[in-house]
Amino acid sequence: MKIQVLNRAPEAFESTWEGVTRQRVKQWCLLEIDGLPTAFQITVDPGKEHAVGEYELAPESYSVSNGRLTMSRVVLRALPSSKPAPVKAAG
Repeated sequence: MKIQVLNRAPEAFESTWEGVTRQRVKQWCLLEIDGLPTAFQITVDPGKEHAVGEYELAPESYSVSNGRLTMSRVVLRALPSSKPAPVKAAG
């Protein structure tokens, strides 16, 4: 499995959950499993955008509940062999 943060400008937006409004940023990623690509978005705090490049899922992305593997949130970790490129400015 390979995850790539795409070279697209991060998209700023507001998120309200349980009455609290937060500033967040969306970034587009591409997940590839056995050669089949799927695009998805991740959300991060402003200033914590991921640089363009290849990543893997960090262990804290997963949990096991009642014998089932679940992924509650995506936490990316840069691959050591990947040199991240600079992030485009948010628009």
